[in-house]
Amino acid sequence: FDRSALAGEDEQRIDRCTEDANLIMRVQRFIQLLCEGQNSVCQNYLRHQTEKAVSFDMIAITCDVISNLCETVDHVEILDVHLIETTSACFNFLIEVVQGPNLENQKKVAHHGILERVMNIIKADFARVSEELGGDDPPEIRALRMSCVQLLTSLIEGGADMEVMTLICNRLDHDALMYRL
Repeated sequence: FDRSALAGEDEQRIDRCTEDANLIMRVQRFIQLLCEGQNSVCQNYLRHQTEKAVSFDMIAITCDVISNLCETVDHVEILDVHLIETTSACFNFLIEVVQGPNLENQKKVAHHGILERVMNIIKADFARVSEELGGDDPPEIRALRMSCVQLLTSLIEGGADMEVMTLICNRLDHDALMYRL
């Protein structure tokens, strides 16, 4: 990506986005570590803080970040390495908050459009970033796709909620999964 062609304002905007992405990755990793070991109290707290006047649903916010970055296959295709790593960090956070299984968080994630975003990532070729990184299957792309698959398996963990299972079965493109995986 040649930054010399950018106007000063565009370059500053890219720098701010990069700083924001770095912060998101650090915060996501910290919160992910709080949920390690299927800590259901922390997992639930991240969805709803009952003792606060204003509650921040970190699960919905994370799903929104992924949705904005991966809205379509075309959006996924233009992600740079840094945004791919940010997206992976978001998926890794979601994996931790649904494992246990945490049925409420599984429902929240499944109903938030993440399954469609997973399919956009699975279907994407990542041609531009693969060329930049000098390979057909760079580790950053493999890590992102692996996080997607781990989230899918975490969503069906426990298998107790047929609604989540039905959503997954209906929204996944089985042919694309077989082709990519």
